[in-house]
Amino acid sequence: MSVIGFVGPFGDSNFGDYAMAVNDILDIAADKSILFTYNEDFTDVLVKKYLNNLFVKIVPVVSLLQNQQQLTKSKTFQVNYQAVNEDIEDVISSVNSDNLQRDIEEIDKLVVTGGGFLNFLWCSAHRKKRVFQILSVILLAAKNYKPVYFMGNTYGPWYDCGAFFGKIFNEINSLTHFAARDKISIIYLKDIVNPVNEVKLIPDDLYFVNQAFNKPVDNLKLLDKYVVLELYLSIEQLESQENNIKAFVNYFNLSGIEVVFLPFDVQYGGQIQGEWLKDHINNINIISIDRYLPFEVCNEVIKNAEFVFCNRYHALVMAVRNRVPCYMYARTIRDDKTYYINKINGILDLFDDKGNNRDKYFFTSDLTEFFVTCKIYKEISAFQLSVYGSDNKQEKIMYSTRQNYLKQI
Repeated sequence: MSVIGFVGPFGDSNFGDYAMAVNDILDIAADKSILFTYNEDFTDVLVKKYLNNLFVKIVPVVSLLQNQQQLTKSKTFQVNYQAVNEDIEDVISSVNSDNLQRDIEEIDKLVVTGGGFLNFLWCSAHRKKRVFQILSVILLAAKNYKPVYFMGNTYGPWYDCGAFFGKIFNEINSLTHFAARDKISIIYLKDIVNPVNEVKLIPDDLYFVNQAFNKPVDNLKLLDKYVVLELYLSIEQLESQENNIKAFVNYFNLSGIEVVFLPFDVQYGGQIQGEWLKDHINNINIISIDRYLPFEVCNEVIKNAEFVFCNRYHALVMAVRNRVPCYMYARTIRDDKTYYINKINGILDLFDDKGNNRDKYFFTSDLTEFFVTCKIYKEISAFQLSVYGSDNKQEKIMYSTRQNYLKQI
């Protein structure tokens, strides 16, 4: 009987983080899956909804650290970025490692589900506890000589956390199979791991979706013709763009097209932004979510849209996989846009690994330009549909790459 362990950021209700993990678990379909999670309650919701036909055990990874700093609830996103210098044993001792040992011993292999948590972002004060909960399981698996398989992850940028991640990855290197979802991540990984084993370039974990994931949708009434808007900007940014958002909605309304706002997470991950839009913008339709955005709802709303304007990478992924034209705002983090741009290029390379001046037709780093671009959405649509084509060899290659990687597990 195959027993596979899974760890990753799937304790978050953020759509991309949980959906990648569920898709991986369904694709691997082990005889027994053990999910190591920092959020037992939410993981249980996912198991009952999407994994009820599999033999799944949930193992809580309990942090022994003091309560982590919370994001300040204000109009701006105030994030405390910090260097992390702890040693490997500090990471392991930060959780209930003794209670995890029996389950670690039971697994044959450990799968680290895809995501963008291996970088300086997750070393910030409000996320450090969670990244330690994930890394502790990876370190315990390696200490017990269990092979570790990373799925389609983004690595870096590191900033002042490179030495810390270098310690972790060099410790587990001999037993680890690394995979990345973009080419720049491979460079970041090679910067801190010496020597690094071969790093497989594979597509995002949510691009090729297991059929069992897409449940029937109940009580979802779609408009006849609409574009999707997805944002998790700060309230301060929304206020600064209020006139542009009104003009954006008005432009489509005059063309007989509705605007539907789709939140990808609760609270400040999109839900609160939706409430602000409802209070300040006329004629905008808001999709309501409770606890999380179900995959099947997201898929249905996006695949039937005329166009998707988004702030999140996985809204782009969902649009591209459904061949729906999409335009993304790549936001700045710590005066740097590379984190998002690297992920974007990873998914676009599925179709055109040479670039061919495609960036301006898929994303912008200017927020005002993001909203004003509605006026050329037809031009963008025509370009993107020509890029996708009807017989994409590169996409087929990447599908085979993912399937071959999964066969090793």
